[in-house]
Amino acid sequence: MKEFINLKDDEIIRLLRLRHGLNYGTVGKIDEDIISLEEKGYIKQNGGTSYDFTLEGKKLIDEFWSKYSEATKEVVKEYGATFSTYERLVKETGLSWRVIYEILDELRIEIKP
Repeated sequence: MKEFINLKDDEIIRLLRLRHGLNYGTVGKIDEDIISLEEKGYIKQNGGTSYDFTLEGKKLIDEFWSKYSEATKEVVKEYGATFSTYERLVKETGLSWRVIYEILDELRIEIKP
């Protein structure tokens, strides 16, 4: 399922957080993920250490969010918000547990042990 996005986990997580409104950056520190996303044309510096999407980046993350948030909601609805469902999401989507956690967090779905 992960076939259409060719980004590292940390890059996906940064785009998801930016989509959610977390305009991140540490004063004086620009890490390799930010540089990579900027070089790929997905984000642009908005002054200082804040960033915004380019049109291409916005389109990419909206497509990603639409696809994976719906898939996540469907699986949780069918199997419940349990750890085995979390494992199922990782296996079925091909996304890492860190990216799945970020999606669940944004959807405000709490996984029960």
